[in-house]
Amino acid sequence: MADVTGISNLTSSSNGADSLTGIKAAAANLNSDKAETSTTISAGTGLTGGGSLAANRTLTLSTPVSIANGGTSGSTAAAGFDALAPTTTRGDLIVRGASSNGRLAVGSATQVLHGGATDPAYSAVVEADITLSDNTTNDVSTTKHGFVPKAPNLTTKFLRADGTWAGVISLPKIFGYAGFETTGRYSLAANGAGVTPAFNSAGVQMATGATAGSSRTAWGALNGASSSIYAAGGVFVATAGLNTLNGTGSVFIGLGLVTVSSTGHTFTDSHIGFKILISGGVATLYGTVAAGTETATSALTTLTVDDSIQLMAIINSTSSVDFYYSKNGATLSAATNVTTNIPTAAGEVNAQCSISNDNTNNSNIIRVQSMGYGL
Repeated sequence: MADVTGISNLTSSSNGADSLTGIKAAAANLNSDKAETSTTISAGTGLTGGGSLAANRTLTLSTPVSIANGGTSGSTAAAGFDALAPTTTRGDLIVRGASSNGRLAVGSATQVLHGGATDPAYSAVVEADITLSDNTTNDVSTTKHGFVPKAPNLTTKFLRADGTWAGVISLPKIFGYAGFETTGRYSLAANGAGVTPAFNSAGVQMATGATAGSSRTAWGALNGASSSIYAAGGVFVATAGLNTLNGTGSVFIGLGLVTVSSTGHTFTDSHIGFKILISGGVATLYGTVAAGTETATSALTTLTVDDSIQLMAIINSTSSVDFYYSKNGATLSAATNVTTNIPTAAGEVNAQCSISNDNTNNSNIIRVQSMGYGL
């Protein structure tokens, strides 16, 4: 600061008295308002630096700022949050209490977090707290885990592997292996040249002759069956095999009476079952239904001489039929479903197996070991 003490020694002149008086007053004010160099600035709480005014001084904010001084005591966001949080142990949660935030310790492996009347808490699952609404959103299916579908309250239903309830399929109870060892249940018919059909311990064997128009049939009524096996549903099973394949022919194994003429089978007759079409010495298996018009599945499998096949058709009332097969003892196939031209006529309570050379000069032989039907 400039030295102004000498100004007080100035004397007034006749023409400058007022000006000198003002200068003296200003100088006096400057002396009274100045800060002495001996004055010291001290760093307060949370600050560093300071010192006398003999030099320029800097005050710096302390880092990190302690919690007591309104900071977090952390040099990073994570460190600051950890310092402020009430949690102490892995798994802790921050919860709001009556007046402040607090720590909720993690529960045990068998406990879940519940919302209490005022504060959350961990506790064991109580059966009475589990409520499942009547919906199918989380039901088990073939694509995901889930809940068991609501029980239908019927002792005749069971849970299928596709996650649905279905009627119990009984074992075939009307026909069995014994039925093919005697003539008591089936009538045999032969048309054209060839070996006469016969029953034996291997079932019934039917062979067409090599003369065009040859066919063989075994059929019988399902005693005790419903007046309409189609409407009643149930399951049809059969076991068969081809002994000889030559050229052309056709086979039917199933429920109903399919006409067999000199030209082959009339697959538009009402039926549910399986057909085998032989062409060029190769046999192809299909599922088939008809009610004046036939609906056949795509080819299920091909067969060669001495192949053994197990056949099953599950009749879902008159809405659809599921066809299954197994060849040479392999695992049962997946279902092939048919939903059109399902027959509904009453009185169709017959089982039939038949073979034809489709009016060609070829001989084909099939053996059918068993057929069965059950509700």
